[in-house]
Amino acid sequence: MKIIIENGGSKLDWLIVGEDIVRSGVGINFFAPDKEISTQIEKTFHSLFSSKNDIEIDFYTAGVSDYYREKIKKNFSHFSTIQSINIFSDMLAASRALFKYDSGISCILGTGSNCAYFDGNINHEIVFSTGYLLGDEGSGYDLGRRFLQLYFQKKI
Repeated sequence: MKIIIENGGSKLDWLIVGEDIVRSGVGINFFAPDKEISTQIEKTFHSLFSSKNDIEIDFYTAGVSDYYREKIKKNFSHFSTIQSINIFSDMLAASRALFKYDSGISCILGTGSNCAYFDGNINHEIVFSTGYLLGDEGSGYDLGRRFLQLYFQKKI
């Protein structure tokens, strides 16, 4: 059985490949202590991971680095039914969802913002995302900050 998980800051969506049902839950914060992460994974996926099926997971999330890849793998390794877990960036999830195997530019304009050129296989960074403190133009943080500035300056 293959499961695709898209993990965001506040929400997590997942589906079993071959089913038409997208399930949702609370996003997993991998900056939290391992005990909290394991508890949340157990709570979200308990019935699925306790089945007798061998499971392969494609896990998409923000902030992917070698450190967090290992942390994610470690927290999912407690479940014996998981045969493999592949970890990708949320930007790749957006690109694959938009273009499948075609090429194009995909953008994420959520809490943070990012964009990449997708060649049909992998993403190529267009501009390095400097995060909400140094940039992230078009993100929820940026738009909210601009709105509040105008509001308190009585320009709205």
